[in-house]
Amino acid sequence: MLQRSQVLLEDLQLRQLNLLSRLKNVSISQLVRNYVGQGLKVDDSIVGTKDFNPVDILIKAAERAKQLKQSHGPTDLALNHDHYLYGGKRKDEI
Repeated sequence: MLQRSQVLLEDLQLRQLNLLSRLKNVSISQLVRNYVGQGLKVDDSIVGTKDFNPVDILIKAAERAKQLKQSHGPTDLALNHDHYLYGGKRKDEI
């Protein structure tokens, strides 16, 4: 299913897309979808293109932290998650 989006392009980019669109006889939208798809395939190791699951990003981050030997985090994360996410006061400081 296609979804509407708005993208700001530089003048040169839009001129190039217009030219390619006429040469290939396809819409600018199709060209943009093709180029975005190609770019996402390059970054597939980060987000994947099929069956994207945010948990996979967390697992990859944990694996990367383990490689960097930074596999430990705050021991009070469950209790003080608001503090770590939003910078609020820690529950043991209230």
